[in-house]
Amino acid sequence: MPAEPVALWHDGTRWMVVDTMGRTMPGLSSDDYTGLMHVAGEGAAEAVPDLVNALLDQPALARKIAYALRVSERRWDLTLRTGVSAQMPGDELLKKAVDRLADVEERANLSNRKLETIDLRVPDRMILKPADETTGEGQ
Repeated sequence: MPAEPVALWHDGTRWMVVDTMGRTMPGLSSDDYTGLMHVAGEGAAEAVPDLVNALLDQPALARKIAYALRVSERRWDLTLRTGVSAQMPGDELLKKAVDRLADVEERANLSNRKLETIDLRVPDRMILKPADETTGEGQ
């Protein structure tokens, strides 16, 4: 079974289609896949399969992600469509953090609150940073 397109990765110059194996698909135009998740950062293309798998059981949360930035080739920052940034832990804890964020998002709708960041990098903690309303950052 051939790998399917799952994300668009910005390599610093242009957008490229990435498949379920984390490989770029040079024969495909990114213009034809604008509805896919957008990712960037060094090592992001190769790490896309783990991110996609972590989000597989959380389709409502996945639909709220506008952009995923790979940080230090070991973790993700997820920018939600509302502008709130969710700082995820290292890859080994990603699935647990995604499930936790999805659960809290469903119950408390954090992405629509006046927040700048939701920090999940510390296990068993969720640190919320309010938006600075004087500068208009965040929500």
